[in-house]
Order: sequence, then C-alpha cells, then structure tokens
Amino acid sequence: MEGPLATALEPWHKKDLPVLRYDMDAAKAALAASEYADGFEMDYVYVTGLTAEELFGLILLEKAAELGITVNMVPLVWPDMVARAATPETAPHAMAVYSGTDYVDPDNFLWQAYHSSQAGFWAAASHYMNPALDKLLENARADTNQENRKKLYDEAQLMLVNDAVEIWVYTEIENDVWVAELGEPYDPIMGGDIRTIGFSSSE
Repeated sequence: MEGPLATALEPWHKKDLPVLRYDMDAAKAALAASEYADGFEMDYVYVTGLTAEELFGLILLEKAAELGITVNMVPLVWPDMVARAATPETAPHAMAVYSGTDYVDPDNFLWQAYHSSQAGFWAAASHYMNPALDKLLENARADTNQENRKKLYDEAQLMLVNDAVEIWVYTEIENDVWVAELGEPYDPIMGGDIRTIGFSSSE
C-alpha cells in the first residue's frame, strides 16, 4: 500500500505520498539516534490461526532482531484483540488488522481508524489523536463538494503518512470472473486492487 487508502479507491487515494520503503541502514541509523539505541521489546498481536497475519509477524520478528528489537508473537482470538485495543495501557505495540469499506468513500476508512473519537475501537488501536486531523475529517464529512473533499482527504493522508501512524502493509489483489458481454462492473468496496487477465474460448 501507499498510505492509508488503497490505490484502487479512486479518486480518493493521493498518488504522490512520500511512501516509506524498506531500508535497514536507515532504520539502524534512526534507532541509533533515538532513546532506543539498545533496542526494545514489543508485542505483535494477531488473530489465532490466521496464517497470513502470523507470517507477517514472523517476518517482522526476523528483521526487527537485526535492529536489536525483540518481537513477542501474541496470538489471540478476535474478541480478546478488541478488548486489548480498548485502552492505551492495554493496547499492543502492533496489531494486525484488515480493513475494508462498506461504501466507496474515504470517510469509512479514515474516520474509524484515525478520528480521535474512535480511539480504542479495533480499527483505531493506535490511539492516535490529532485535533488538526480531526478537523480535516470533520470538514470532509460535512462538505458536499467533491473537489473540496478531495483536497481535505489529500491533506489528511499526507498528515497520517508524515506522522507514521501505522504500517500499511498490503492490499489484496482480487481474482474475479467477468463475462465480457456484461462489461467490467468493478466495485471497489472492500478496497482491493485488481489485476485483469483476459482469455477467450478460442485460445
């Protein structure tokens, strides 16, 4: 992913965000210049039995160890994960979350995860609170002019990336079957990216 919104969520995804890339040398330098130069310990919480989330954690565990960071793998059932997210005192350092959308609008993603009123909700386990971001999201939610909303959401995405609120890992690539005669009714609900592979009966 390139920021908090899937690239498929057009036209809302901001295309020129300063995306962080894998760079162990830069990570080591940043850690050495911080108060955590000797490393630290962190919990990675994921859904018990969900292999994809476990694999993410194992990759994190391996790479973080090169930085002197100890990652504790903590599998939990979903209700217990939700309960841990409820307060800053119990929220894990990292929690694997999949997020989709019920309607094709960035409000569904950004409000539930980053507006201060949602802190402690499972999608807002980071407990990120920023009055400036709140104002952007509130204004965008209230405005009916789509051009104005686009500008507000662009600013919100840039703010979230600059604050490094979360690590946005990936967007699923969907495999759907379409009948050519019916067109291509792509629906970005759930936020997946799409890859088209065509074939015909003559092949």
